[in-house]
Amino acid sequence: MAIAKRVITEDAILSGRILAEKYSGNSIAELKKIVKEIWARDDAIEIRMIKEDEKELCFDVIYCGYAEMYKKMGIRELGYILCCSRDFPFTEGFNPEISLKRTKTLMEGAEYCDFRYRKE
Repeated sequence: MAIAKRVITEDAILSGRILAEKYSGNSIAELKKIVKEIWARDDAIEIRMIKEDEKELCFDVIYCGYAEMYKKMGIRELGYILCCSRDFPFTEGFNPEISLKRTKTLMEGAEYCDFRYRKE
């Protein structure tokens, strides 16, 4: 598990960097595009937007196809490691000046995931 976590972290950081380059920027505006165009593609997640401006992107994920899949397989803990644990290192790779605060996830059994991005 330690090896998997290290590899997943490294890949997530690299993914953040690659997407910042692909989207020609690493601001909250580009992050919002990534959330809507990539993360929510094909209805993989459903989001409820809370706040979006040049300094903050705050939303709740109210449906997650990944969480549903891992729940059906009975391996939510593994789902958290493979999917949810990527969010923080992804943010670091995308823009180290953007912080993510998330206190709960659907994968862990919460009613929603609370994503709160803020550019410092």
